[in-house]
Amino acid sequence: MDIISGLSDDLLIKILLLVPTKVAVSTSILSKRWEYLWMWLPKLQYGHRREPEREKLRCFLDRNLPLHRAPVIESFRLELCNTRFKPESINMWVVVALSHCLRELEIVYETYPPKPNILPSNMYTSKSLVILKLDGEILLDVPRMVSLPSLKTLKLQSVRYVNDETLQRLLSNCPILEDLVVRLREYGDTMQKLTVVAPSVRRSDAQPSFILIFVFDIRVMILVKIWITGRNQALWSAYTGEPEERAIVGYILKHAVHLKTATIKSYGSDVWNLEILKELELSPRASKTCQLMFE
Repeated sequence: MDIISGLSDDLLIKILLLVPTKVAVSTSILSKRWEYLWMWLPKLQYGHRREPEREKLRCFLDRNLPLHRAPVIESFRLELCNTRFKPESINMWVVVALSHCLRELEIVYETYPPKPNILPSNMYTSKSLVILKLDGEILLDVPRMVSLPSLKTLKLQSVRYVNDETLQRLLSNCPILEDLVVRLREYGDTMQKLTVVAPSVRRSDAQPSFILIFVFDIRVMILVKIWITGRNQALWSAYTGEPEERAIVGYILKHAVHLKTATIKSYGSDVWNLEILKELELSPRASKTCQLMFE
């Protein structure tokens, strides 16, 4: 018996985590000892770049994912590009992953021609999900019954929304959300103006080419902003000086108790005038050490 095969299962699983999931699965042919070891992996990442691989990947996941043995899946990542999978297949994989107390779900889904996929409704009621990242042709259809009590990180890249209330409903039911990234589509997005009320958001990153208004309860937050550059630092990009934006900046300064530096980059040189600068400088600040910088 070789030295590696003589190691404990826990140690072998840690070794398998050092290589891509596809490579880890291939070790099942080494011997009887290795045949099912990969099924205990707590981190799974699947994807393909070429069309011929699509059917192989679908068959593999349909057959093996329901048999996965790890009680907790720490992360499940799917990268499905330049092809079309059946929605029921993708949904079944997500449901199976969620049944293993999934902590992180990341899906990149691109199809041509575009045909957005609706993910299963039980994703929106997961008690274990801490990180959720969705990118591409995914249609967010948030049910009325939504609760993500453990979600701390939410990243939505160029996904589609059923209506203007979709994101509002989602964020309003993420009570401990800390990191938020929202990037709307440049063309064809249903939301041209977005108003969000979120219980607590420590970081937000939103595409500045759209009018994006956030109203926060910032009593428990450390970072707030449209663009975050570092811990306790906030950057507002493409500031126009509109009344709505000025009100949000004032609200943030008044409630962000741990903010140290707030940098505001104007949309153009004509934005800054004495009245706006004076108003911002005189705005009440919860953080006594917070410094304002204008660019």
